[in-house]
Amino acid sequence: MALTALDKMNVQKYIKEHAMGDLYYGNMRETLGRRKDKVSDLEFLDYFTEYVVNELRKDEKISVKHLSKVVSCVEAILGWVHNENQPVTDETLDKIRSFREFYDEYLERTGIERDETLSTDYIDSVVSEVNELYPVDSIDTESVSKYINKVAELEKQIKKLEKELSEASRIYNSLDEEHQKKCSKLAGLKETVQSLEKDVREKGKEIINLNETIITLGSRIEELETSLNKATITNVELSSYKEQYGILSEEVGSLKTIIENAKKEKEAEAKAKAKHLSIESLVYQKLLLDRCSIDDLVRYIKEHKVDANNVEVADALRCMKKVITLDSSRFSTKPSYKIVRPELKEDGVFEIEVPYGCKHYDVMLVSDFHVREVDAKLLKGYDVLTNYCVRNGISLMLNLGDFYNGFSSHPLDYENAMKNYRVIEQTISELPVVDGLYHAVLGGNHEKNISNYGFDPVEMMSDARSDFLNLGYTHSTVTINSPTTYLGSFDIHHPDGFDFPIKLEEDGIDITEMNSYLEDIYSSLGKDRDESYIDIFGHTHVNQFNYPGGYCYIPSYFDGGSKRGACHLRIYFDEETDIKYMVFMPLSFSTGTRLDKTNEIVYQKVLTRKNNEE
Repeated sequence: MALTALDKMNVQKYIKEHAMGDLYYGNMRETLGRRKDKVSDLEFLDYFTEYVVNELRKDEKISVKHLSKVVSCVEAILGWVHNENQPVTDETLDKIRSFREFYDEYLERTGIERDETLSTDYIDSVVSEVNELYPVDSIDTESVSKYINKVAELEKQIKKLEKELSEASRIYNSLDEEHQKKCSKLAGLKETVQSLEKDVREKGKEIINLNETIITLGSRIEELETSLNKATITNVELSSYKEQYGILSEEVGSLKTIIENAKKEKEAEAKAKAKHLSIESLVYQKLLLDRCSIDDLVRYIKEHKVDANNVEVADALRCMKKVITLDSSRFSTKPSYKIVRPELKEDGVFEIEVPYGCKHYDVMLVSDFHVREVDAKLLKGYDVLTNYCVRNGISLMLNLGDFYNGFSSHPLDYENAMKNYRVIEQTISELPVVDGLYHAVLGGNHEKNISNYGFDPVEMMSDARSDFLNLGYTHSTVTINSPTTYLGSFDIHHPDGFDFPIKLEEDGIDITEMNSYLEDIYSSLGKDRDESYIDIFGHTHVNQFNYPGGYCYIPSYFDGGSKRGACHLRIYFDEETDIKYMVFMPLSFSTGTRLDKTNEIVYQKVLTRKNNEE
C-alpha cells in the first residue's frame, strides 16, 4: 500500500524535526500510525529516491541539510532490502545511480555553489553502495563473437566427422563378413567410429549449451541496444536543453540588467522619499512652535543638515495640508504658515433609521478605551466586543469619548505628534472590520488634546473607513426615525477636561450639580431638556444609573480594573409612534474572554424631569 500524501507530510516533518544522528527508521514508521505495517521498506525506498530526484530537478535553492538526511535514508534502506533479498526495481536502482548526474545538472542549471559534504559524504556514498550491492553486468561483444565463431567451427568439425563416419560406414557395409574378419583395419575402424560417435554426441551437447548462451547473450545485447538508444535520445534532449539554456542565460542576463536598473530607480525613489519625509518632519516640527515663511523653513531645515529648496518645502506643505490644519497668511508679500488646531464639530446630531414595523432596536454603549497602542490586548478586547454584538444582532456601537489616550507635552513637540498620528493610523489599519457593524465615535477631552497637533483623530477615522462614524465632540443628539415617523431622541455627552463638576459619591450622584450642568448645555443649544429621553455620559469611568435624574454613566471599556465593561441598550417602541421604554443591560468581563450581562435596568420616562424634581 503506497504512502499517502498525509504519510509523506508526516515523514518529512519527522526528518525536519530530528538531527542526522537522531533519525531512526522505526520512529519514522511510527509517524504513520495504524498504517505503519501496511507500507513496505521498498515503498519507503521508492518514495525517498523519487523525492531526491524531484528536489534536484528544481530551479530554486534546495535545503542541503534536509536533502542530506533523505539521501542517508535511501542508503540505509537500500542496505536493509538487499540483506533481506527484497527485489528492488531496475528503475529505482538506475535513479539512485543517477543521483550524481542529477546533482551536477542542478548545479549547472542554477549556478549554485557545490556543497562538498552533500556531494561526497552522501550522494557519492549512496551511488557507491548501490553499485557494490547491485553490480551491472558488462557484456563484451567480442566474447559473444568468439562464442559464435567457436560454434561455427564445431559445426564444421561435426559435418566433417559425419562425412568420415558416413564413408566409414559405407566401406564397412560393403565388406562382407569374411573380409571384415581378415581386415586388420576393421577393428580400428569400429573403434574410430565409436570414438567419432562419442565425439559427435559430446560436440552436440556443447552446441546446445553454446546455442543457449548465444540466445541469452542476444537478449542481453538487445537490452543494451535499447539502453543505448534511450541514452542517444537523452543525449539529443540534453543537447536541446543546453541550447535552450544558452538562450535562457541570455534572457537572464537581460533581465538582470533590467532588475539592476529598476533597483537603481527604486533606490533613487527611496532616497527622494526619505528626503521628502525628513523635510516634512522638520517643517511639521518647526510649524508646531512658530509661524514661519518658506524661506524661514528652508534655513531651519539646512541647520539640521538636510539640503532643501523652496520648491521642496512648498511640496511638503502641500502634502501636510491633506491631514494637518495649517493657518496660512497668504495675503502678503511673504506668506507664512502655522499649525493650528482644526475646527472641531460640537453639538452634532446623529440619526438612527429603524426598519418599518420594528419593535425594538439594540445599541452597544462603550466609552473611554484610552488607546495608547494597538497591541494584542486591544485587539483581543475589541474582538470580545464585536463578537458580543454579532451574537446579539447589534449593528451599532456608540462610543462616548476618549477612544484615544493621546501623547502630549507643553510646549507641543514633533515626537508626540507622530506618536499620536501613528496610533491613529494603526487603529485604522489593524482594528478588524465586521460586516454590518458600525462604530460611531464621540470625541472626548483626550481627542481634543490630540487635535492641538493639527489633526482631528475622529475625522481621520471616519474619512479612512466607512464603518467608523463621526459624532463630533462633547455632545451629540441621537435621533431615532422609522421610514415614516420620528420616534424620539436621547443625548450622549463627554465633558471637557478633568474639572468636570459632577461629584460621584458613595451613595450615588450629586443630582443638583448634574442638573445644573445639563441645563447649561440645553440652554446653550436652545432646547428643552425634556425633548431628550435620557442623557448618557462617558468620561467618569464608572457604571452608575440615576433613574430619577434621567441620566446614567457608562464605564471605561479598558480602564477601571474589575469595574470595566460596557452596556447593551435595547430601545422598545410603542406602535411606531414613540419610544416606549429602554432596557439597560450592564456588561462585565466576568470570564475574562467574553462579556456577560450582570443585571437589567428598565427605564421609562413617565414624568418630565421638572415634575420629577418637584
